[in-house]
Amino acid sequence: MHYCIAPRDGDLTLENSPIYRISPMDFSEGTIIWTSKNFYDFIGISIELKDFWVLPCLIGTCEEEFRDNIEAINYEFDSKEDSERIMILDNLETLKKNFNPIKTKNIYDYIQTAYYDDDNHVMLKFSTSNIVETKRGFYHYRMI
Repeated sequence: MHYCIAPRDGDLTLENSPIYRISPMDFSEGTIIWTSKNFYDFIGISIELKDFWVLPCLIGTCEEEFRDNIEAINYEFDSKEDSERIMILDNLETLKKNFNPIKTKNIYDYIQTAYYDDDNHVMLKFSTSNIVETKRGFYHYRMI
């Protein structure tokens, strides 16, 4: 799994460039998933979740499923070895100091509001236009 920053309309600032998750390991159909409005939101939410992989998995879930997933994420983090938890927390603290992200008050509301705002979706550029199928924020491409 990889992430990319997609500048919007030539604006190369981190504040105005959405983040997408790219899953090239799916050999039958690749998936690009809109993940956050900008880099700072992505960092802030990932810090709150203590996980950089899970945010795209929360998109499109109902509130109950979202809350269940957050509970599972917290349980998984708490189940890690002490040394691993300390290392993760130290790394997250470094990110906080370097990027000073704003804490998201309600991650579910953020995702619901941002995901359904058409301004937060940009079409990523591919070498040919016929390899992409778009479904609100999820871009499927055939491996060629």
